[in-house]
Amino acid sequence: MTASIVLAWSVVRTLLVATVAVSTAQLVLHRGIPADRPLLRRILPAALLVPLTIPELIVGFSWRYPAQFLTHSPAATEILYAGVLLIRSCAVALLVFLMMPQSAVTPESLHSWALLPDRTVRHRMTALRLNLTGPWRAFAVAWCLTALVSFQDFETAALIQIDRHPVAWTAWLFDAHAGGQQPSETLKRLAGPLTVQMALLIPAVLLIATVPERETESPAIRQTGERHLVCAVAACLFALTGLALTGLWPLAVMVPEAIRGLPLILRDGWGLAASQMATLGFSAAAAATALSAAFLLKRHGRLLWVILLLLPGLTGSLAVSLGLLRLFQLPGLRILWDTWLPLLLGQSLLMLPRAWVLLQILDRLVPVESLHSARLLKTDARFVPQARRLLWRLQELGWLAAVALLCHWCLWDVTTASILRPVSVEPVVTRLYREMHFSRTESLSALTLITMLMPAAAAGAGIAVRMLADRCGRWMPASGTPSSRSEAVG
Repeated sequence: MTASIVLAWSVVRTLLVATVAVSTAQLVLHRGIPADRPLLRRILPAALLVPLTIPELIVGFSWRYPAQFLTHSPAATEILYAGVLLIRSCAVALLVFLMMPQSAVTPESLHSWALLPDRTVRHRMTALRLNLTGPWRAFAVAWCLTALVSFQDFETAALIQIDRHPVAWTAWLFDAHAGGQQPSETLKRLAGPLTVQMALLIPAVLLIATVPERETESPAIRQTGERHLVCAVAACLFALTGLALTGLWPLAVMVPEAIRGLPLILRDGWGLAASQMATLGFSAAAAATALSAAFLLKRHGRLLWVILLLLPGLTGSLAVSLGLLRLFQLPGLRILWDTWLPLLLGQSLLMLPRAWVLLQILDRLVPVESLHSARLLKTDARFVPQARRLLWRLQELGWLAAVALLCHWCLWDVTTASILRPVSVEPVVTRLYREMHFSRTESLSALTLITMLMPAAAAGAGIAVRMLADRCGRWMPASGTPSSRSEAVG
């Protein structure tokens, strides 16, 4: 297939998947979640968002074996890939709907504008602008960002692809680059996909940046009538299907094989520990860099700088990696090529938009008043331990979870690691990606499971250390204050 055919095929699939995903997410949010069931209102969106935390590489690896039986039917392979992609796309659309605030442009204002007798082009353009910044805004942003994420998918397509199907421009361009294509030629072929991504990014950024003077909280979940039960059942079934296809199925396939393969992996315990810790440490550094940069941007950055710095990561890992590859081939920067700097910079740029979203989520989960009250407790030396525990639960625990999630995403970023890694070092994920194409062994499943658990284990160790320090601090009086025994004697 030529590059134009591959790109057109990817665009058509992206448009279809994004439209179905956004429509499904909107139905689930507004008609499928009962307003009188607060527990279900928390569990159902959380279940639908789980696919965002499952690495695409693991999903593709789990469905590679079933895809081998579909090589005689390209249509079946394309449907399988589109179904897996639809589940992740629905999660992206639902996240956008949950985060986008309801606009101040009310239906009453739109109705009042429609009653005006003026029917000029300017009048109609203003009506279109009011709709785009009002009731259509969340849907348009969700559609653009969902299409963008679907269009950028690489790992799932690369592993499900057996005989040229599913057709994906990312896998086609990556294979051409890995096959020895000149970087300049690869960048030329990247122009078409970048144009498509800009066509999706620019409207989304403009709609997000064009914030009305007054906005309410997140859109309320509105559903009444007899359709409610049918939509709720359909939403639950869809959530269970998504969990089964992207979460339960990979675990059901890998865990039995991993248990049998652990003794083989643990024979080289020191080598395994060294490679895992090196990869985890570097991923944690990139995650911390991205989260720190997002915090500084949120606190001090202007809108233009925020857009300019988030834009590279929004173009996808392949575009970021190829752009940095070309940058570090310039005469002044070539000396830094065979170091960790290109990979650190690439993953930090790629994670920056996600870190920005996580900060927005953390701000919404923790009320500002609670944080302020906890900080006020620290002004009284008698309540310093209690204030520290409150701040840990309200703020620090969320930051640790955000770093762990970003580290998890960095660790499973195949594209950036494959293109920008130093020659002398091989991250664990590139080894997994290479072996997943040729075999499915018990040792490979064990290594995959261990790698997947490393960020969570590191976060658990951090929580344990923090709790131990907190418990030790209980038995020590605060500096500058008498102990409880001294206070009693006094």
